Amino acid sequence: MDDDNIKQGRDSPLFGDDDNPSSEGELFDDAPEPKTTPRADDPGAGSVFLDAKSSPIAAPRHDGDAATFPTEISLEDDSEPTSPSHPEPAPTAPVSSIFEDSNEMPPKPAARFVSITTDLHNGHAPSDPDGRYIEISVTDPHKVGDGMMSSFMSYKVTTRTNYPGFGSDTEFSVERRFSDFLGLYHRLLAKHLDLGRIVPPAPEKSVVGMTKVKMSKSDAPTENESSWEFIERRRMALERYLNRTAMHPVLRGDAEFIEFLQREILPKSSNSAVSGSNLKKMLTKAVSVAESMIGSTSEEDDWFTNSLRHADLMEGQLRRLLLGVEQLVESRREVGKYSGHLARSVALLSNCEENATLRRALSVLADTQDAIERVQADQSNADFYLLAELVKDYIGLIGSLREVFRQRDKLFGSWNSAEATLVKKRESECKLQMAGKQDRVADAQREIGEWEDKVNRAQVAFDLISKNIKEEVARFEEFKSKDFSVTIIKYLESLAESQEQLVKSWEDFLPEAKAIQ
Repeated sequence: MDDDNIKQGRDSPLFGDDDNPSSEGELFDDAPEPKTTPRADDPGAGSVFLDAKSSPIAAPRHDGDAATFPTEISLEDDSEPTSPSHPEPAPTAPVSSIFEDSNEMPPKPAARFVSITTDLHNGHAPSDPDGRYIEISVTDPHKVGDGMMSSFMSYKVTTRTNYPGFGSDTEFSVERRFSDFLGLYHRLLAKHLDLGRIVPPAPEKSVVGMTKVKMSKSDAPTENESSWEFIERRRMALERYLNRTAMHPVLRGDAEFIEFLQREILPKSSNSAVSGSNLKKMLTKAVSVAESMIGSTSEEDDWFTNSLRHADLMEGQLRRLLLGVEQLVESRREVGKYSGHLARSVALLSNCEENATLRRALSVLADTQDAIERVQADQSNADFYLLAELVKDYIGLIGSLREVFRQRDKLFGSWNSAEATLVKKRESECKLQMAGKQDRVADAQREIGEWEDKVNRAQVAFDLISKNIKEEVARFEEFKSKDFSVTIIKYLESLAESQEQLVKSWEDFLPEAKAIQ
């Protein structure tokens, strides 16, 4: 992963855009939308923390031989039917049996496509002490339309909840495309950033990933491994984004969020709105940086200074961790790939061996190496979906944390500016009184009253955002600990299970090796 992408906090090229050609790198994603396809309008954003009243994240468990991963993934989840767009691969025979009576080099098998599903809180929707719950799943990614310019990916968003704000229905589904998720993000951001709500970043766009999907000639996952792996990763990221937003006690009741989950067809908007919001966001950052350089927004609350410094340190460590995990993922994939090469070579060698016991041992060794390839592939997926994705999510959250701190600085600067203007207005009024210009005194006093109101409103806004930021940071710290605790436990379980499978494979091979005569 290049440094420029890592610096963005949401760096992976796993997530692409479907339909915004006016923003950078979206040349191939301008898809005319069918009349029945929902669309998003103006930008907004969300927030990412679980409600403090929600029940604790459930302990990890195993279903059969496959571990399920609350809020993250289940590598082999049998609890829900396989989507038509993600069929289960047919069982494969042992390597040794495939190439019996053959002197040709066996072909390299197709990469295994693993459909990752999310198991929220052991399959149950998170609930509060009053029995309220909300669970959102993003499933059934499918391509709509044909061709490079007219196709896009659509997702089924299913919500299960008993919160009263969603009406009498406890389960409902809608179809959404990627731009709809971005539209929700920007609209929530516009409404809640000034209030100090920490925004959960939506998955970023990836022109490369979407171009591969649009150029693929077949929709079968086993025939387009890289494209469908990209779609699966994006699907999971969208699901995590919605569930994080839903867990926030304020954002889950926002009318924009409820409309996104329930309304069949969203109001239409131009793609340029999102690009304009991105430009406005960039300009806001530039202005904030300029203000901080001239010291116009400095203030003396040590809590905010220390919190921002802590966030900077944490982000640096998370980026280092992400780099290490990504290297681990690639290394483990390489080990699995070369184990597969070895399995096929040993299988071919066993066909040429005349010694019966040696031929048998080589055959079992080929099967063992083939099993090792599968174990390494599954563990590589666990490395990525359990650790790498969580770390990337929190890097993005720290970026959102910086946004609310920057917004607070902006409000503080506006308050100071209003107070400075009020002082000047009062000085002008005094000069008019001393000069005996009574005809202009009334106008000056009216302006003073207006600026007094502006100062009061600015102070109220600043106090409110300061209070909310402290609450959001407390929620961030609380649930960061829970997220990482649950994830580390699940990751250690996956490692232990992988090692058990490896040990069993070698223990099964050992008698065959000892039997060679």
